[in-house]
Amino acid sequence: MASAPLFYSRPGLNIETYDARMVADAVLFGDDLPFYLAAARRFGGPVLELGAGTGRIALALAEAGFPVVGIDTSPAMRARAEAKRARLAPEVAARARFVAADMAGFALRERGFRLAIAPFRAFQLLASLDSVGASLGSVAGHLGPGGGLAFDLCDPRPERLQAPGEAVELPGVRNPVTGRFVRVLVVGQRLEAGGRRLVERWRFVEDGPDGAALRSEEEEVSFLAIAPPEVRALLAAAGFAVEGEYADFTGTPPDPSRPAHTQVWLARKRAA
Repeated sequence: MASAPLFYSRPGLNIETYDARMVADAVLFGDDLPFYLAAARRFGGPVLELGAGTGRIALALAEAGFPVVGIDTSPAMRARAEAKRARLAPEVAARARFVAADMAGFALRERGFRLAIAPFRAFQLLASLDSVGASLGSVAGHLGPGGGLAFDLCDPRPERLQAPGEAVELPGVRNPVTGRFVRVLVVGQRLEAGGRRLVERWRFVEDGPDGAALRSEEEEVSFLAIAPPEVRALLAAAGFAVEGEYADFTGTPPDPSRPAHTQVWLARKRAA
């Protein structure tokens, strides 16, 4: 099967429906926004967001009164974020800024952030554990003394790999741009990098009033598996101390006797 464009790399159905799909995703993984708002209240602003996407979290933080800088490599996602920012009250819009930067290694003009966040499994979109370590090093360099770090991960489950040719349909959504229904399917999965990376091919199909497909687009996304002991080692190497490790966004402790799925982390930059 020929390769497909990478997730978020182009305008299209994926990005048009992204925010609507996050509503359904909150049912599966929990609502992450209260967790990140609580982290901002705990550590204060300004806030740095890695993988800011459409501004879903960044703009909510700005509305709550926190200055925030969001970085992302996707022009299409940043364009969506800027369009949403333009609709906000001027004093709220002024608190948010979106920057083209790669979270694997970046240098912003701002320093002294009080909090950095990486919502929606952003670290797992990086290519390797070395890339995650480099990203954490960049984060540490941008945080002020005692600054916080909050992020979440998921655990890819190789035992649930689809059979070749199998398609799994995910919850569909109404496209807010066109008003038409969009079906979302995972139409292929494979393991790479010795089983460490799960690559999925997603198909987005927009249906017309008669149910016939008007648009069909495919993109690929990969998730890097990062086990909790690896997270702790990466954080320690970058100069962070873990302050919280949870199994969900409500603060449930991890239970080693139960299969893990969501990892939610809170850390603080150690004193030099």
